[in-house]
Amino acid sequence: MITGLKPSKLKRDYVGCRVMTTCIFKTPLAIIPAYTEATITYHSARGSDLTFDPCPHCGIRQKVSHVKSGFVFISYGEKNI
Repeated sequence: MITGLKPSKLKRDYVGCRVMTTCIFKTPLAIIPAYTEATITYHSARGSDLTFDPCPHCGIRQKVSHVKSGFVFISYGEKNI
């Protein structure tokens, strides 16, 4: 089991945090493997928008929206330090 940093109590502070996925995400365009790093770019009541780092093979940067679980925090955003 992966353990990460404790998230902020304020959900609005999640934007800018780096996270690591703990499960596989499937989208119509790509399959994102577990243990992939991403940045939270937006957060709402429906969940977080994750923007993944570019693929080292093809360079595509995938975005997944409305994610409620399946990730752990690995670092905080610059404004949250």
